[in-house]
Amino acid sequence: MKQKQIIALVSATALAATALAGCGKTSEENPQTTAVKEAEGTAKEDLPLSKYPETVTIHLGGSLNPNAKIPEGMSYEDNSYTRFLKDDLNIEVVYDWVASSSDFGEKMNLCIGSGTIPELMNVNATQYRALLKYDMIQPLDQYFDDYASDALKGYVESGGEELKKCISNDKGEMMAIPAPNITAGGINEMWIRQDWLDNLGLEVPRTWDEMAAVAEAFVTQDPDGNGEADTIGILGPGNSDHMNAIGGNQFGLDPLFSSFQSYPQYWLQDEDGTVKYGSIQPETRTALEKIQKLYTDKLIDPEMLVRSNCQEAVLSGKVGIFFGPWWCGYTVGDATLAGEADWRAYFTPLAEDGGYYTHMAELQHNM
Repeated sequence: MKQKQIIALVSATALAATALAGCGKTSEENPQTTAVKEAEGTAKEDLPLSKYPETVTIHLGGSLNPNAKIPEGMSYEDNSYTRFLKDDLNIEVVYDWVASSSDFGEKMNLCIGSGTIPELMNVNATQYRALLKYDMIQPLDQYFDDYASDALKGYVESGGEELKKCISNDKGEMMAIPAPNITAGGINEMWIRQDWLDNLGLEVPRTWDEMAAVAEAFVTQDPDGNGEADTIGILGPGNSDHMNAIGGNQFGLDPLFSSFQSYPQYWLQDEDGTVKYGSIQPETRTALEKIQKLYTDKLIDPEMLVRSNCQEAVLSGKVGIFFGPWWCGYTVGDATLAGEADWRAYFTPLAEDGGYYTHMAELQHNM
């Protein structure tokens, strides 16, 4: 029987661990039953996250953020994650290669082209279809049934028939595990310096007027205590960013538009079925007028749309408010952990009716 590599496509640590069993086996037996036999003596209901009696070695390809700070005494290959897998699950992780996050996709494409894929990989939809087309992956049904947690099974089931078709071959066999991604988690939020609020004795703003008042205080009341008028209330988009974009938009002003139910660049459908373009609706004019006042009052960064590096402004400690999705936490994480800033995210400003409105989140194509 020809040996195949198992591609288990997951994003969470626990999920990756439950999908590793049986990888790289050369047994002539049906590979679908191998996983169960490896944990012989263990009740089936205890299989998810149970410890293997013998060490299971799994080969991966890694993606590393070149700016990541790894704790002293650890490395990409030896860290809390890999130690947990070894100590608690008896899984030994071996990285065949590690590429920077910007080069990861290209490296994976080269592996697919040369037939040298690792045993467990995160791939995008295009790469998955290539692996499927060239018969480089094997069915996961039995592994998934026996080893996946109830949470992972619930996630896959929630995708319905459409998701099932995406991860199945023409025989109906499960060929991949979709990477969990909650679409609502990618909507744009307001990020604010809680330490600046504390320094000035202010509460977290919820409405537009409260946000404007806080932004004014951030500009005029020296929230960083350095005695200089050098702080920015609300950071706007830079010269390569967008005022309002389709999907996630770091440093854009999307929540300011959405608070007036204005959705520039989106095609909208009325209750009567009429389709209209969001950029030219009355709500957008209202939002632009309100944003213009913030800018005229110097509550928004005076260098909006001409600044070349918005991230630099945030990391220099001069910004009090900016907007973007949850993943903006990676931008401010080190500063927050180091105690240099206390960034927190909120769904604000609220609309006049007290609701929080937003447009679609960014689309996630990884499998």
